[in-house]
Amino acid sequence: MSRACRGWLLLWLLIPATCAAESDFGPLIDLIERATDPPGELRLNTGTLAEMQQLPSTPAAAAELLRNRANHTSEQRTGWLRDLDADDYRVREASMQQLMQLPHIPREEWKQQIATAGPERRWRLRRILDRHEMESTHVYRAALQLLAQDPSVLRDSDWLAAAIILERADLRDEYVSFLRQHVTAALVPQFRQAASDERLASRLAAAVVLSRSADEVDQPLLAKLLSDKQDEVSFLAAQGVAQRGDARALPVLIRLLDSTQLEIRSQSATWLCGLTGQEFDYSPYAAAADRHAAMARWRDWLNGPGATAAIQPPQRMAVPGRGNLNGHTLVATGGMGKISEVDAQGQVLWQRSMQAWSAEKVPGGNVLIASHWENRVIEVDERGQVVWQLEGVNAIRAKPLPSGHVLIADFGGNRVVEANRNGTIVWQQATPDQCFDAERLVSGNTIFACPNLIREVSPSGASVRQWTIEGRINSLQVLPSGRLLTANYGQGRVVELDEQGQVTWEYKIARPSDAFRLPGGRTLITTAEQIIEVDLQGRQIRQISAAVNGGARQ
Repeated sequence: MSRACRGWLLLWLLIPATCAAESDFGPLIDLIERATDPPGELRLNTGTLAEMQQLPSTPAAAAELLRNRANHTSEQRTGWLRDLDADDYRVREASMQQLMQLPHIPREEWKQQIATAGPERRWRLRRILDRHEMESTHVYRAALQLLAQDPSVLRDSDWLAAAIILERADLRDEYVSFLRQHVTAALVPQFRQAASDERLASRLAAAVVLSRSADEVDQPLLAKLLSDKQDEVSFLAAQGVAQRGDARALPVLIRLLDSTQLEIRSQSATWLCGLTGQEFDYSPYAAAADRHAAMARWRDWLNGPGATAAIQPPQRMAVPGRGNLNGHTLVATGGMGKISEVDAQGQVLWQRSMQAWSAEKVPGGNVLIASHWENRVIEVDERGQVVWQLEGVNAIRAKPLPSGHVLIADFGGNRVVEANRNGTIVWQQATPDQCFDAERLVSGNTIFACPNLIREVSPSGASVRQWTIEGRINSLQVLPSGRLLTANYGQGRVVELDEQGQVTWEYKIARPSDAFRLPGGRTLITTAEQIIEVDLQGRQIRQISAAVNGGARQ
């Protein structure tokens, strides 16, 4: 037996005695998790490692997983929460694992508990909160992908039971897509009943299904959902009718610009701009008075020119894979070698030293960083520890996808790469020159930027369309309207282009390396010297940071 194995065996033998004598096992379990090769039995009994998550392997297994996890009663959840204080260490571990696997947890309530909990309970609650989204997301996403192959394995009652997943913001898009593709006419009556259900998840599911219906019988229910007391329900209903070109979505989306939920405000602004082609200087992060002023401008438009305007569902949209920054700004200063997350007052909340052009928040709170200097992409947690990496790729940008994969612009490799969590390249596309940026579209197509060229390709690599643009295109963002926002380093300007490649907005600035449009119209611009924010009128709102290229997200 090796020295390492003997050490692990000794540690394992000591755990029961240690657990009986101490009350805080966070450091011990942290040590176990950081080990490079803990024994299998120890992995199972700690119950906190990703290996505990068993991905479903068949549609039937996926259906059973959703059925079992979505149908946990409130009594069971209360019991597991209570058992975090059980005398038996293994009971505490098992309860923590059960809570990690729930499709939805009361995050704010648990955060309040942390303030008064004892040392071990506090550690366990933090552990669940930190790991819940990251670990359970992969399981449910895999289940939904399998069920899409054979949804017949679901019982009629499963569709609404599993709708609890809709309460998870990081999984909502997947289950929405699943419902829209696979709900049959025979299932619709139960969704009609769900429109009046007290359970939030049921009304969310009803909003998804009924908003797609033009049947007269569904219109009173749909009107009720559009004015639901929960903003998530109103938004899903408005999104559904908007995709049918129904203008009833517009006043609802304008109302939601003042939602108490930042994510709803942000998404509503995105959809309004995409549907109408209009942009008013609205920021979801602004004070209420400023939001109300922008909402008044939207209402004036809706009561004037917008009263007869046809709305156009966005034809080209990027997939929403980013995590929520909650109004903070994530800055990569390029050659200056700092990646920072700062709040609205400019206070640095988190920082890591690394030369990188690209930093993105991922669901769960980690940060995805691409460094062509170091030829790798890494994902780091709030402590700065690397939890995932892909080496050997000259990554100038990396963007999280909803599947958990990462889309990478391989600058020196002249290609776009999609990699999974095992570090395997699952898709790639050669580019005719150095690749500066790429985005995945909801259609499944990929769009990338090179010097003098932007091209959209299908999953098979066939060219769908191309824009020939003089200059070095350093960044690319697909806007909700379908227009393209580019940082043209060679021409010294940030440019918004329509479908025909015509300029619809520009801001002249020397050597821009990145441009990122915020909901409502403001733009973050990174150059070889600085990072600034400008409004639609071209006025500089603020300077965020010094930089030597890089990028910023909010």
